[in-house]
Amino acid sequence: MLSPAQLRQQLEHAVALVVPSVRAANGDHEGLPSVAAEAMMCGVPVVASTEAGLDAAMLDGGGMVVPAGDAQALASALAHVLSPGVRTGMGQAARQSARVQLRASVQSARLEQRLLSLL
Repeated sequence: MLSPAQLRQQLEHAVALVVPSVRAANGDHEGLPSVAAEAMMCGVPVVASTEAGLDAAMLDGGGMVVPAGDAQALASALAHVLSPGVRTGMGQAARQSARVQLRASVQSARLEQRLLSLL
């Protein structure tokens, strides 16, 4: 396991973060992976599956969401993110999106909406 300082150092050199999460046979899946939030805050574009707990609205131009288990879609999205000029713009959008979307007030409002939808 990396320390927070080591993780930040790695993210400073990263060109993208790939989060190819899938749903387990028993239905278990991860929520928002903290490494994705950390990458976004460092200006690293995120390519994630639909099971990673991220959605296109949260990424807001700072990455891409692909269907879980679709290796071709994942490869295509990663190739797009790595294409000249795209990575820099997506990295800037990721940082900006993190500043807005990861605020406690925004996250608590989302949680409240989800809980109210269960009533």
